[in-house]
Amino acid sequence: MSRRIQILIVEDDPVDAELLVMALTRAGFDFDWQRVDTEAAYRDKLEVGPDLIFSDCKMPRFSALRALDVLKEKALKIPFIIMSGSIEEETAASAIEKGATNCLTKGMPANLKQVVRQALGTDTAS
Repeated sequence: MSRRIQILIVEDDPVDAELLVMALTRAGFDFDWQRVDTEAAYRDKLEVGPDLIFSDCKMPRFSALRALDVLKEKALKIPFIIMSGSIEEETAASAIEKGATNCLTKGMPANLKQVVRQALGTDTAS
């Protein structure tokens, strides 16, 4: 990547956010990141224009599906990857239908680098 990626992490657990950041760092990405866990904070950060969004599937005050609805309302085309400890097939299908780029299981997925590169349109041989 030739420039720093701006990543927005929608996650209620700071530890899960840090684990994702560590995995992205190990995958070789150059990025800045911010974490939010409410719809109001999410809407504020969308104004800055992140390059990529990671979202926990379900949180006490917000959800990935609602975050996708907000993206659609704002007509923003930002790659959106859902991270979940376990995601049901029906939920994943609904998320993809609503515009999610991909769904990954939390816990440092082996294919994280490939998924991010595809989402950003930079999927070329390393």
